[in-house]
Amino acid sequence: QREANEKIRVISVAPLFAMAIRNVVTHDSISSLFI
Repeated sequence: QREANEKIRVISVAPLFAMAIRNVVTHDSISSLFI
């Protein structure tokens, strides 16, 4: 089971959500975040 866990990497999406929210509030495009 430990081998399987080493193949999984947890990443944070908080910075992506923060940038998306900021862009929506400032009326900027969010499509560039997902390309």
